[in-house]
Amino acid sequence: LIKINSLSDELENLQEENKNLHEELEEKTGESRSLEISAIALRTLQDELSTKVSELTAENNYLRCVVSTLEKDQNDTKKSNENYQVQRANLEDTISLLGSERDEMTAKITELLMENGRIHEVVVRLEDELDKNEKSVDEALIEYQYLESSVTSLKTEREDVSA
Repeated sequence: LIKINSLSDELENLQEENKNLHEELEEKTGESRSLEISAIALRTLQDELSTKVSELTAENNYLRCVVSTLEKDQNDTKKSNENYQVQRANLEDTISLLGSERDEMTAKITELLMENGRIHEVVVRLEDELDKNEKSVDEALIEYQYLESSVTSLKTEREDVSA
């Protein structure tokens, strides 16, 4: 009878331990689900980051094409007039500034990938810099058109003087 009571007590203890283990398992399962949800949210954020980086890279490549086009047009016009050299130096300074701003933007993109917590602020800053770059390109185009018109005017004056 003592042995039966002892076994009965042991059975109760095992049942209580089983119940405790079951509760602990349910708690850990809840934590695991929470971690899975967090991982999904992080993957989604990473995908959004990748998309934004791709967009900024595409915009940066577009600006490189614009700068490249400006350099080609600049070199074609340069041969026409000696006075154009001063204006050309101004355009090269503008292009150099655009290159520096592009490098800063690239560094900020790298920082963006490494610092997920500050992603929104960095993206807003990069978009502001992109607007500045576009304004600088527009200003350079206007300056180029002015120079081209000056070159044409000087050619006309030279032809008139030659005649």
